Amino acid sequence: MIRDGKYPITRNSLHFDERMFQLFNEWALDYVNTWINQSVILYEIDHIRTNADDLYGEARKDDIKYKSPTLINCRYKIDKSENLSYTKSKNARYKQIGNISVSIFEQVIEEKKIDIKYGDVIAVTPDEKTMLFFEVFDDGKANFSNEQSLFGYKRFYRQIKACALDEGVFNG
Repeated sequence: MIRDGKYPITRNSLHFDERMFQLFNEWALDYVNTWINQSVILYEIDHIRTNADDLYGEARKDDIKYKSPTLINCRYKIDKSENLSYTKSKNARYKQIGNISVSIFEQVIEEKKIDIKYGDVIAVTPDEKTMLFFEVFDDGKANFSNEQSLFGYKRFYRQIKACALDEGVFNG
């Protein structure tokens, strides 16, 4: 039965309900905000101000406009960097920063009124002199796995994945 446009969640209700979900969510938020204390800066694309072409809806890098940056408390992990080559003979080599996975609570997304989408940019400061930029390639919206839910009750965080941007593509 649907009430107020919401579907009631009746699974796991013997030992786990909305009150327990909120309690665990509160504990997890406190852990991320006080113990882990990691944060990223989100640069959302402003699709209204961005100048895109009429045929494909694409925009050149200089025509993309961003909303004001948003600081987000989260948990992130940067994958190990890769040593790659421009040629088959492996002579011209370069080191590529690994992808980033960012875990953000659904509650934080709602409170900050953000909507992380493909193409948005995430910035991380690994030290005082460095800022790394990543472009979102998986916004985590379509994932309802048990891993991202609290005991299979309902989803409480979103896993965002992004790849490293070369210098000059985005400068904040």
